Amino acid sequence: MNYNKLQALFSSPRVTRYLIATAGKGSKALNYTLATELYLDNLKLAQAFHPLLGVFEVVLRNALNDLLTAAFNDPDWIINEKYGFMNDPGLGDKYMQQEVLKAEKSILRNKGIPNSSKIVAEVMLGFWTNFFDLKCFKVLNGLPRRIFVNNTSQISRSNIYNQLYNIRQFRNRINHNEPICFNGTGFDCSEAVAVHGFIIGILDMIDSDIEPWLALLNNVTTQLKHMANKY
Repeated sequence: MNYNKLQALFSSPRVTRYLIATAGKGSKALNYTLATELYLDNLKLAQAFHPLLGVFEVVLRNALNDLLTAAFNDPDWIINEKYGFMNDPGLGDKYMQQEVLKAEKSILRNKGIPNSSKIVAEVMLGFWTNFFDLKCFKVLNGLPRRIFVNNTSQISRSNIYNQLYNIRQFRNRINHNEPICFNGTGFDCSEAVAVHGFIIGILDMIDSDIEPWLALLNNVTTQLKHMANKY
């Protein structure tokens, strides 16, 4: 696909960013070619992140679900704690309670029964990252930290929260087909490098067997090296 066709299909404002980012790299004609190739390489980088992000979200939520099931001695904690800790004034808002209620309504709307396992799968990543927000962390007396059985560096709650927040924002950009290869107007994959490190680091703190297994399908580093050498 040439640049003009790409621009017609995906809009001039979106595609022009890629042309600006490749400016100064050879002749004008080559810039259009490079811009088209960079657009595709950005999609390939997003594609490489998808399995990692999927594994990350499932492992994080299951680790927290298992921990809270044991802590409350209640396999239905996500239902019963709507009016327990999720209703605590110390949280400052009803975000977590509202997310569970929203998940229940969504399941009912799709003719399902809103049991605990379905709600755990239905609530958004923001619900799980919120366990490391300072207010929720305090209400639960630091309990969420216990999922990190390999936290040998004793990374702080705030650093964990910031990493989880950055991963979630990055994932949302990928899901909305936004570029992940820019810093301002220039080509720059440093954020992708950082988020990749955050994902691997957090998963490794949960279970050290995950990263070697993920290496079988982790193409992020390969794609990042390819783009760094090319652009």
